[in-house]
Amino acid sequence: MKTKAFNTIKAFTLLLSMIFIASGCSNLFNNPLEDKETGEDITMFLIDLNFFDTKLSFNFIDEANGENIEDAEIKVFFDGDKANDLVDINGEKQSEYIVRDGELNLFLDPNVEISANNPLDLTVIVYVDDFTYFAYPKEFYYTEAGDYDILVELIRTGEELKSAQLLPGNEPFEVRFNENIIENDNNWYFQSQSKTQNGKVYYSAFQARTRTDGTLSSSNFSQDETLFDAWGIEGNYYESGSKSFALTNNDVETKSNYLFFQAFSATKRNNVQRCLSGINISVSEQFGQTGTARFNYTLTINNEVVANGRIGGAEMPFIINTGAFYHPEGATSAILNIVGDGQYDLEPQQINIDNFCGATVNVTAKPKSGLESYKIVTSFVCPGNQFGVAPSIRGKFKIKDSSEPWTQFVFSEGIATLKLKPGETYTIQGTVGSESATFNLPTSEAGIAGVLTQLESDTPEIDDIKFNFSKNSNNVTVINIEVIFKRNECPF
Repeated sequence: MKTKAFNTIKAFTLLLSMIFIASGCSNLFNNPLEDKETGEDITMFLIDLNFFDTKLSFNFIDEANGENIEDAEIKVFFDGDKANDLVDINGEKQSEYIVRDGELNLFLDPNVEISANNPLDLTVIVYVDDFTYFAYPKEFYYTEAGDYDILVELIRTGEELKSAQLLPGNEPFEVRFNENIIENDNNWYFQSQSKTQNGKVYYSAFQARTRTDGTLSSSNFSQDETLFDAWGIEGNYYESGSKSFALTNNDVETKSNYLFFQAFSATKRNNVQRCLSGINISVSEQFGQTGTARFNYTLTINNEVVANGRIGGAEMPFIINTGAFYHPEGATSAILNIVGDGQYDLEPQQINIDNFCGATVNVTAKPKSGLESYKIVTSFVCPGNQFGVAPSIRGKFKIKDSSEPWTQFVFSEGIATLKLKPGETYTIQGTVGSESATFNLPTSEAGIAGVLTQLESDTPEIDDIKFNFSKNSNNVTVINIEVIFKRNECPF
């Protein structure tokens, strides 16, 4: 089990958590723990350090296969009025985030309330130094507190750059730097790939290999300008912080002291509207049981994908809003496609929605055959402390050493009800901020010995890990997992 996810808990967060204890917060419960030095039972408070109302999980995925990108270091920035209101699990604000395993979990400052009159309206910007991946800016917009998943699709360049033809992109205008059409050369990375996003059509990405003083321009537009709200280039750069410029066909100055500079060619038509209220997706379990899951969806209007993402919750039933999306003016119907996971098939998988803006759709999650319900209850404690941690975090699992895709889920106050195959051992990974913790979970007591042996060799910080199997009144297998750190290795 990797414990580095918890190694950055700061005194600031701990102080806030203890305030919650004093006020009788509802997420606390008692747990007996034996003090190994005295042999006496002590009363242990289990607290959830994740007390934020709005949680944002960003998954940086390869557009080609939908998998999290783990072979590149991704620099992540945010643009918008509330960019400085995002915090990490420690309550700290960063101007730049480094993502190495494809997932970043952030939160809205608890002092900031969002509503229809005060929305959370931000843009995600990514930058990869060697241009092995790039992503067009991704907007997201929500009008109420919630638990949201945002998929950011990156396009792999890799070997394509070495064989790329030195030709301009497929945009209906020319992009020039110091009067010369941009090509793949010693000064620029250039990749042409069309994508509809943020109510625009993006054509190409341009990233400066070396920062130099100069002028980036767009000219010779070949279409009817009266049909377009804007065209040209937009982009971002780093000069004493991340900065952006909006879509324009005016000249853009670049400077040699920029730490990075990237631009994107795009057009935005006049006949594009933004549905601010999104679509509510309501998911319930077929037999009225509980369970946690996260499902991918796409929204198509007029044969064009206008939104995609992931919805999920710690406990079914749940309702999640897609957030705002753009669509062609006058469109009255949309098609929602939503995909099941390793636990559930969904019905229906495709829904035609009339008067879609603000609509609510209902989806039923049907458990897959051969699986049983397991309630996983986790806690992390340290002897001598008067409190432990029962975390609310995102997670994913799959059968140990299998090549099957990960199944996404949510721990709520250390608890998740999962559909698993009896007799198997699963690898479970929980993510806190940009760090992760991984452990193996057997679905039967017979597999515990192997897990404990592996644990002893992998994690010297842990003194013991206790598994307890039982059945609740609904005949669901309950697995209590208590991780006990060594006294001098306590991470909180």
